Amino acid sequence: MRDVEDESVFPKERLAALCDGIFAITMTLMILDLKVPENIPRNLASEELPSAIFNLLPTIEAYVISFFILGIFWARHQLQFNFFDAVDRVVIFLNILFLLLI
Repeated sequence: MRDVEDESVFPKERLAALCDGIFAITMTLMILDLKVPENIPRNLASEELPSAIFNLLPTIEAYVISFFILGIFWARHQLQFNFFDAVDRVVIFLNILFLLLI
């Protein structure tokens, strides 16, 4: 790796902080997609409640799977940054492309 005093090299902590923020915002926005169905009547009988909750399972399942995948991406990203002392413009550009897909 190049010398940290080089002007084309940046501290890795700044890029890691940006990535942490993007992952946090993405994970937060995912929960906003979970919505209570509007067609559930207020006087729902206790026998009908399990079926109403069962109808929500595909949405909840998609959220849980997506959250775990993002968590794995974040953890691997953090491990990757352990190998850098500093980052240059190429690493920043590649990282921005990766974050674009998040």
